[in-house]
Amino acid sequence: MSFLDDIKIYGLIAMIVGILSLLLGVFGAIDTDHAATGSVAAAIPGLMLIFVGFLAYQGKTRSKLTTLTYFLLFVGIGIFVAACLGVYGDNLSLMVGVVAGLIAAVIGFMLYSGKKMDKIWWIVLLLVFILFAVFKLLEAVNNLDAGGINGIAGFISALLYLVLFLYMVYFLLSKEVKDKFV
Repeated sequence: MSFLDDIKIYGLIAMIVGILSLLLGVFGAIDTDHAATGSVAAAIPGLMLIFVGFLAYQGKTRSKLTTLTYFLLFVGIGIFVAACLGVYGDNLSLMVGVVAGLIAAVIGFMLYSGKKMDKIWWIVLLLVFILFAVFKLLEAVNNLDAGGINGIAGFISALLYLVLFLYMVYFLLSKEVKDKFV
């Protein structure tokens, strides 16, 4: 079994990323440069990742499709809630967060309810996950320059998010998931 086929490893990585996101949110609230509410609210997607990771690690998501579905559903809800709480700053980021979170949650819900999806959504998800992987790689590089505990934690978090997005791309490319999109 390859590294990417092992859903327990995905679950462990998702829980670690969720915990790091949560800690970065708390540290951001303590840091005087950040608004406390925004930093703590930014940890909401991290809490959802802990939940999804725990389900995967415990074997509750036994397939790539179920793991992808839970990721989209719960992390989408987390991003939507965080965006509604104004975490992402400017209006454009807020709108992108609301729309992206809603789309992810709706696709996750439709997959959860067993509906076949149009192929265009598969393509959109594939492009989004690839773009997020690239952004996380760039974020990891930028965090190397930040230094300090937040820079190190941000670097590790960005690298682990990169791995999670590569998992999502791998899951999307599997026959099991492709068959749900017609």
